[in-house]
Amino acid sequence: MPNETLLLCLPAFVTGVEEDVKMVKENPNRVIAIEGCDRKCMSKILEGQGYKSAETIIVSHTIKEMDLKIDRIKMWLIEQLKPSKN
Repeated sequence: MPNETLLLCLPAFVTGVEEDVKMVKENPNRVIAIEGCDRKCMSKILEGQGYKSAETIIVSHTIKEMDLKIDRIKMWLIEQLKPSKN
């Protein structure tokens, strides 16, 4: 899927950074909105600019569907963010 999708910075897109706007404009069928919750901010922002995502993933739903525990996810993220000891 990496060759079929795009990663863009939402604040850059919202503020009109040319590179991010161009990516969406030229590849609307490759945009997947990754939403943190049911508010669907990314989708709303895209729609407000006249675009629609090809797919939407709502992370909070995925966590629930996979029966993941927030505490385990939180601990994993903390481990990932620790500076390396090199």
